Amino acid sequence: MYVDDTVTGQLRYRPVSPVRIADTRIGQGSPNAIGPNSTAKFIAPSTVTTTATAALVTNVTAVGPSANTYLSVWPADSGVSQPLVSNLNPGAGQIIPNAVFAEIGPNYGFNIYNNSGSTHVLVDVAGTFEDPEAPAKTGLGAQGRSGSAGTAGVKVNGVTAHRG
Repeated sequence: MYVDDTVTGQLRYRPVSPVRIADTRIGQGSPNAIGPNSTAKFIAPSTVTTTATAALVTNVTAVGPSANTYLSVWPADSGVSQPLVSNLNPGAGQIIPNAVFAEIGPNYGFNIYNNSGSTHVLVDVAGTFEDPEAPAKTGLGAQGRSGSAGTAGVKVNGVTAHRG
């Protein structure tokens, strides 16, 4: 990992050993499959986050949807509206994974919306984006975490997107 400490306001990628944080087939992260036109909230555990964590590098998998559908992922409890785009577009009965950079809200949560039918969901984390300059999160999930977090900017192709 290359770190240029002269650049401020940037997130830093922190790889983690891949870990499954949600599997609705066994009630991990959410007790049931996500139903039609429904949103489930998932909380990233302190084993993969710190108070500096702004986003997760995930692999989200839809397992056996009962109908053609789409899934959207966005930060929970952050005031951010559900996006008008999808992260996955599985067909009925398919198992479809996709890499998703999932921004997390102040309580370390993210939402997953399912449009049609019902589908099981798996979420695996392979890394995080950390904001070393932000103040500590004060959400319910902050206990037992180390580091700092808050407003963050992600720069992609010269454009910085901020959360806050």
